[in-house]
Amino acid sequence: MTASSDPLAAQRHKEEVAMAIAGLAMDIDAVAVRAGRQVDRLEGLDAEPNAVVAARRAVETLAEAARALRRDGLLRGDQQRLL
Repeated sequence: MTASSDPLAAQRHKEEVAMAIAGLAMDIDAVAVRAGRQVDRLEGLDAEPNAVVAARRAVETLAEAARALRRDGLLRGDQQRLL
């Protein structure tokens, strides 16, 4: 019996895929939060303005990726609270 003909195996596969996607979404969101804190630290250390701007843009790109995942329903509210 193959996974495609076994309903339980097919369900487990879907759950594994969903867990992997949720893990990815959580990782991206967590990195965006930590990176944002580092940019704040750079600003506090009076880093070169161009470096701060570039870093802030990179963080904004990460944050947008996390927002897109949440918007698409991949990062549920209970998972966000774990961060």
